[in-house]
Amino acid sequence: MRGSSRAPLTGPRWILGGLLLVCSWLVADAALTYAGRPRGSPVSALGWVVPETWLGSQALLLACKLVFLGAAAAWLARRWLPTSAWVTALAFIAVGSLYWENLPWFRHKYVPPAMLLVAHALASHEARARDGRAPTWLGPLCVAAIALFYALSGLSKLIAVGPSWADGLSLQLWLAWLGDQDAFLTRLLLSDRLYARAAQTFVLVVELAALVALASPTARRLVGCALVIAHAAIDATLHIDFRSQIALVVLYFGAPWERFVDPRSRRGASPGPAPRCALRRRATRTAPSRRR
Repeated sequence: MRGSSRAPLTGPRWILGGLLLVCSWLVADAALTYAGRPRGSPVSALGWVVPETWLGSQALLLACKLVFLGAAAAWLARRWLPTSAWVTALAFIAVGSLYWENLPWFRHKYVPPAMLLVAHALASHEARARDGRAPTWLGPLCVAAIALFYALSGLSKLIAVGPSWADGLSLQLWLAWLGDQDAFLTRLLLSDRLYARAAQTFVLVVELAALVALASPTARRLVGCALVIAHAAIDATLHIDFRSQIALVVLYFGAPWERFVDPRSRRGASPGPAPRCALRRRATRTAPSRRR
């Protein structure tokens, strides 16, 4: 059948399935709660190409959600690759863009999943040839995308405020205003500015050093653990929902990417056993002739 492909999924099926599950959760959670409020300049590419009257359309949001779910199901079932992969990625970006265009502030939780979907969509072009194994570049690309997201987050703090961002005072002010006063960690950070300064320094260092995750599997897992701790602390004190981000960090920084790579795609890999017909021809050439 020409319109479908039963080629294996690119990379480990459970990693792609986990990514699509996280994205489905974000898509289902997206709502135009603040639609109708005065809107400033566009914050997404969709905001420049879609009429402003459409940006607050519940029908358009629902249509993008349904397209995403349908395309994601086709992708997971290995149908119509790579088209289904790209439709999934674009539909997710459209949902996130509609959400951003109607939000009084900016939420970054749609950015890493969108980058990962694009990476997997690029890899889906090689799914037939790779026999279900991940291309050599897929794991490093996904890890680099997430690490770069955090590194730029830390860099933006330094550019905007400088090292004084981690002075502890700003965190204490946020916790006093918006923090959960019943949480033990909130009370601890408010009790002494030194604790707050240490917490902010930890977050800043982890973000700036996120690209170290590319150095080795051990470094990747250590950075992943540090990022999870930072997210969990923010969730415990300020109740900012980072569950989707934690899930992606655990999934991609904890995955044994080295085991998923197709050995044929490694440079310098030893070739497999030669076919029998080739061995016969080689033996025929090297056998000494009985004729003088």
